[in-house]
Amino acid sequence: MSRHSDTPARLPELPPEMKLHTETPADEPDICLVYAETIEEALDWLHTIQQTTSRPPVLLLPRTDEQEALLLMKKPLAGLITLDWLHQETDRIFSMLHSGEFLLDPAFYQPLVKATIQLRRRTQPITRFYLDEEAVDPALSRTEKQILLHLANGCNTEAIAEEMFYSPKTVKSYISRLIRHLHAPDRTAVVLHAIRSNWLIDERGSS
Repeated sequence: MSRHSDTPARLPELPPEMKLHTETPADEPDICLVYAETIEEALDWLHTIQQTTSRPPVLLLPRTDEQEALLLMKKPLAGLITLDWLHQETDRIFSMLHSGEFLLDPAFYQPLVKATIQLRRRTQPITRFYLDEEAVDPALSRTEKQILLHLANGCNTEAIAEEMFYSPKTVKSYISRLIRHLHAPDRTAVVLHAIRSNWLIDERGSS
């Protein structure tokens, strides 16, 4: 076992076949556990280890951070754990490492699942927009909001007029009012403004 003096005192005793890298990777170990205080240090370590061994490391972090976990999970790793979990489940963790399982601290489950769902959702086509009544500009009238929603869902003047039982001229008048109110150059810019302002909720279907 190799341990550097800068290693945090809280680390439990490691089995002989595990080498703990904290400065310079030594001979290739059976299990490579890398402790990093910061995301920058972790990325530097991963880059160094990739140059010296084909064995992906288990990365040990001092805390749970959603954004850091998402970034690090894209890297070649054998596991991602925190100090707290290592202390709580030391024997179980070492057993899992020997079995060749990918080791993921349960503290990272929720943010990674959330990110996976969001990524999958972004790859699906938008089928319809709905208006977020709490977010939309309260200065807009009920009719203006309805017409804005129809525009967002791709309706032209004639389709909006038919849907709302208005004349096309009346619909054009409301669209012009929206354009003036939002200081937009055209109806497309009105819809873009609504999307960027989070006035619209999208519904997505299967791709």
